[in-house]
Amino acid sequence: MPDLFYAITQAHSCGSVVIIDGAQGIAHCHMNVLELHVDFYVFFIYQFSGTIGIGVLDDAEERLS
Repeated sequence: MPDLFYAITQAHSCGSVVIIDGAQGIAHCHMNVLELHVDFYVFFIYQFSGTIGIGVLDDAEERLS
């Protein structure tokens, strides 16, 4: 797995918002989005249950305010 913490830290230092597309990794990789300080994490449910068209967008709480 790439060093996501380093990449996210560099992106945030430039003022960028970080969005991780977890579509391929959600079923295979454990990722703590709180430790990584990800702004948004996106994935679809079909990795777990077939062809159901449901997606998930997890966002950092401070992005909502």
